[in-house]
Amino acid sequence: MRAPKSFAFCSAHRSDPTPLVSPAILFISGAWVGVLRDAQKNMNFQIQSLASQIHPREKLMSNLLRNILAGAGIATVGAIGTKVAVDYFKNKGEEATPSEAQGDQTPVSAEEVSYAKVEDASLQKFLDVSFGDPGRYVPVRPAKVFDYQSKQYMVVWARDTEKNKNQMMAFTYAPEGRKMIASVGYTGQATDYNLNLAGTPFAVEVGSQKLASGQGETEGTDDVDFVLSA
Repeated sequence: MRAPKSFAFCSAHRSDPTPLVSPAILFISGAWVGVLRDAQKNMNFQIQSLASQIHPREKLMSNLLRNILAGAGIATVGAIGTKVAVDYFKNKGEEATPSEAQGDQTPVSAEEVSYAKVEDASLQKFLDVSFGDPGRYVPVRPAKVFDYQSKQYMVVWARDTEKNKNQMMAFTYAPEGRKMIASVGYTGQATDYNLNLAGTPFAVEVGSQKLASGQGETEGTDDVDFVLSA
């Protein structure tokens, strides 16, 4: 096919050896630059969206724990910490105090808990206010306030000075409020329990037994643990 005369004329008489570029080609090239720019913006937006989806959830977990504690009038020591759940429930003593300088931590797997370390004096105040009989219940072990698999719990061990026995009490938290899911009274001679842990990943360990539901009595014990059921 022969080139149009106007194109042939221009080609024959141009001193600049640079090939001519069609305006249509320039327009298409410019359009592709715009498309690529828009695609890059869209990719950046998606990355930011993913980051915003992760960050609020992490903040939500620590905020929920703090809201629970604030509602119960309980003060904390340090930041929100994390620990492998099995190790957390095995520990009967004080947890390490998470550094406030590092900020609240968040679990990296479903096998971890996020937890708050409770101030002793405010725990006593919580017991006094919750049961309406100041001084009757006195803490005997550090309380556990934690988030596990997006649900929040509190477990308290206290001495019932009126009945002269120890008491373990566990609560779960929901939008409608706090609900007791376990109550265990124990002495060296006998243990009585009222448990509603079905549907949770937890059980109460009394001696060699793991109990999750029902009411009853069993052998005496010097300690009762709140543990994973499996």
